Amino acid sequence: MRPRHSWIAGLWLAVTVPLGAGTAASDPEWIRQPFWTPGAGMTASVRIDTAEGFRAFTTGGVVRDGHPARWDGLGAFQIVLPWTSRDPVTVSLKLRTPTPLQRFSAIRVVVNGAPFMVTPLPPPDWVWVTIPLTPDHLRNPTPIPYYNNDKLVNHITLTMEETRWPRAARRLVRSLGMPSPAPSADHPDAHAERVIEIQSITITPHQVFARLGHETRRGVVATTPAQWDTSMTMPPDGARVSFGYGVPEEWQTLSSAPVRFAVSVNAKEIWTDTVTPDRVSPIPWRDADLDLSRYAGRDTVLRFSASAAGGTAYGFWSLPAVYRPAQWTAAQHPNVVLVTIDALRADRFSRDGYPRPTSPTIDALIAQGVYCPNTIAHSSWTLPSTASIVTGLAPMRHGALRDDQRLPDALVTLPEWFRQAGYATAVIQANQFLHEQYGFCQGVDRYYFDPGASPEHPIRADAQMAYAARWISQLRRQPFFLWLHLMEVHAPYGGYFPPATITRFGQTDNDKYDAAIRMLDERLDTLRQILRDQQLSARTLLVVTSDHGEEFGDHGGTGHGHTLYQELIRVPLILHWPGRLPAGTVVTPMVRHIDLFPTIAELVGLPAPSVDGQSLVPLIRHPDTAHPQPAFSWICSADLKGYVFMSLLTPDGWKYIRNANAQVGALYNLTQDPREQRDLSAQNPSKADEMQRLLLAAWQTKADAEAPPVALSSSTKEHLRSLGYFQ
Repeated sequence: MRPRHSWIAGLWLAVTVPLGAGTAASDPEWIRQPFWTPGAGMTASVRIDTAEGFRAFTTGGVVRDGHPARWDGLGAFQIVLPWTSRDPVTVSLKLRTPTPLQRFSAIRVVVNGAPFMVTPLPPPDWVWVTIPLTPDHLRNPTPIPYYNNDKLVNHITLTMEETRWPRAARRLVRSLGMPSPAPSADHPDAHAERVIEIQSITITPHQVFARLGHETRRGVVATTPAQWDTSMTMPPDGARVSFGYGVPEEWQTLSSAPVRFAVSVNAKEIWTDTVTPDRVSPIPWRDADLDLSRYAGRDTVLRFSASAAGGTAYGFWSLPAVYRPAQWTAAQHPNVVLVTIDALRADRFSRDGYPRPTSPTIDALIAQGVYCPNTIAHSSWTLPSTASIVTGLAPMRHGALRDDQRLPDALVTLPEWFRQAGYATAVIQANQFLHEQYGFCQGVDRYYFDPGASPEHPIRADAQMAYAARWISQLRRQPFFLWLHLMEVHAPYGGYFPPATITRFGQTDNDKYDAAIRMLDERLDTLRQILRDQQLSARTLLVVTSDHGEEFGDHGGTGHGHTLYQELIRVPLILHWPGRLPAGTVVTPMVRHIDLFPTIAELVGLPAPSVDGQSLVPLIRHPDTAHPQPAFSWICSADLKGYVFMSLLTPDGWKYIRNANAQVGALYNLTQDPREQRDLSAQNPSKADEMQRLLLAAWQTKADAEAPPVALSSSTKEHLRSLGYFQ
């Protein structure tokens, strides 16, 4: 039976919020529906080695032209599964033994040469044998596997355990004229009783991250021939379906076989396209958006299929989205754009008195929005700091503290939370620590990763902005959450920027850093223009912050990730929403990155999950109100530089930094000493002891979920080394 999906994916409650969205629609005007659910079919190569020789067929429904496959049970039954994912996959076989007295008692399953399970074989009737496979059991190679390379596929081998019947039982069976359950010296031919029939094999297509070019999408691998069905009742006023498709780059380099993609409704084909691989310039993702209005109010079965005339081939489907193209308003579905700027200090803006003209666009955003100049990051390098931004959890809670740990899948991220609310989601970034292997693809429809600048593409942000404009234009009024992480300010400062541009303020790293800020600032103006061109400025909450700062000799060092002084953890935070947020508001009390998640939630009118932070909306209403929450920051590195630092900053301006390796700490009063030049721990030992106890207690906090390990490839390490993370 096909899974049936109700039209309403989630119910928006009417909520009145003085600042921000104000209301949410009680009748949703669109829906996003993932199609592939457990029970949907996916093809795989199946190989049966028997006494009769080699046979092969593909899975999906009833196999071998409508007749059950027959296996004599003496050889090995092998499924060759081209599945590579860090997500689980389930293999299910429907089989039976057609004789009343079966010869076999159990099925033994071996996965990639390792014993996996032994399951009893029930009496003669059609039964399902389920083999649940986790990422630990599956190979996860790069690139996408193909059949002519056995090292890049998964082998599931089934063998039968024989039932050993006593001699007296066999004689009794023969005396009654029944088939022998097992061969014997006086009855050697028991082949008819040894047959096992296999009616179907289903591979449940759990989602994978499929990458073409710089773009990764959540979807499934289609090993031709393949098809998926889903049933749904169309809304009375019509709907559209949008999706992406393509052929893996690795397969394009190996085969020229065209792959035909098709969509059918109620068994009638309504769309098709054929992708012919290009070995020289691999074809990127293609997109389609189909009108389903002719099926308004009707029960429908949508089928997505892929086939190849040249035999087995590979294709990608990104998860489709069905939506209602009715008009929507900012009050009902506000968009959110989060911009995180890597390594941007909070003290380099012209409007704050910095002598160089570094930030005209940022200054304009501040003048038109809400500015929090004393925002504290929870680490001084990207992974733990950004993980706190997108989860609302302190580093000790989200667990991604070191460069060999990834964000646990059990945690809810901002993109994932928005996607659950029905938003289209995209992440556009260029930092390896925010790559999918670190868990930052959770809940993301589109993930664009550009690993670095080059002489041909000197400014990564230009390509990122172009991709953002293209994606937003394809959404057709769907609400969206977009996260942009920009690297132009990160070392090496300026990278491949034109020399006259990067040296506009001088030749030192400090000069180039300021020039990079100005270049980045111009790209922020491009982003604002994209929103204006598509008439989305009034409908979009724009949030700009930095993951951490940068040191230029302030405390004897350079770069970031090595200390927790203010130049590294004090970052800017700007919230801009014309007509919705009070222009020119400056929130002077200390706030934290973990406060961002609940703040965005309250502004757009959605309930936030349980997080460590608190909404800043009360502070926006009353900017001079104290925010009585301490800020903890951490550095805990396994491979980066091998040390542990922790800091605590209280709302009254006291700060304590502890070097856990040296077992020493320093106490500062930022109200009197904002540059942290005078250690007061000797003059005020009681305060230092109090702050140290609070720090050590926070250090003992248990993570909400265990952070899985990350194995870095040589290319990943080389990329991180180019950014200064490895020595």
